[in-house]
Amino acid sequence: MWKPVTDCGKQVTINSRLREKLDDDYKTYIIAEVEFDQYHLQPDPESSKSSEAFRHILDCTQLIDHGFEVEVKD
Repeated sequence: MWKPVTDCGKQVTINSRLREKLDDDYKTYIIAEVEFDQYHLQPDPESSKSSEAFRHILDCTQLIDHGFEVEVKD
């Protein structure tokens, strides 16, 4: 199940899966590293069609503002 990111400190940790909605599709990321309020996102290899080797570095406000969702295990 996916829930909107509202509290990064409680919801987002290393290896968390995040997704963002892009038009009618979703792009999924894995949190590779956390430094204070800097979250290093890399494309999820399970859902990425290409072998992109880049990382995005976003802070909590950016994750919330961009409408990221975090995967929550039931």
